[in-house]
Amino acid sequence: MRALIVYAGTYGFTAERVEELKAGLKGDVTVADAGGGSLPSPEDFDTVIIGGAVYMGQISKKLKEYCSGHAGALQNKRLGLFLCCGLPENFQETLKNNFSESLIEKAISAECLGGELRTERMSLPHKLITKAMKKAAKPGTPDPCAVPENLKKMVERINDESL
Repeated sequence: MRALIVYAGTYGFTAERVEELKAGLKGDVTVADAGGGSLPSPEDFDTVIIGGAVYMGQISKKLKEYCSGHAGALQNKRLGLFLCCGLPENFQETLKNNFSESLIEKAISAECLGGELRTERMSLPHKLITKAMKKAAKPGTPDPCAVPENLKKMVERINDESL
């Protein structure tokens, strides 16, 4: 299997999940950060996994452009989608707001890999937004964290070549 993981993140959580995905996948895996310049075409890969961090309900504009610019090619690939977000209960809605219906239907795996608030790394605007979100959260709401069981499930489905 030749796999491509295209992702976008800001403060490191997403990049760490991508490295875990890469480590668990069989075959030759290429990783491309959407924030790092030109991205490989999906044409050269059997499997393409796309995902990233969610801020204010949205993934990176570059990821969205990649998906729309390669919509036809992605329909002919084994596809995985993931989001790194702190509100897993909103996963399905956030997925629908960020990926086309055709990509969601095509995906053999779509998972929320969790999230983390790394305030020490955040820009001032993100710190202010995070503070406001924490203040507005229901009492007892747990802090966002990784969801390793979802990452494991994604790896298993992508590695299952019968799907």
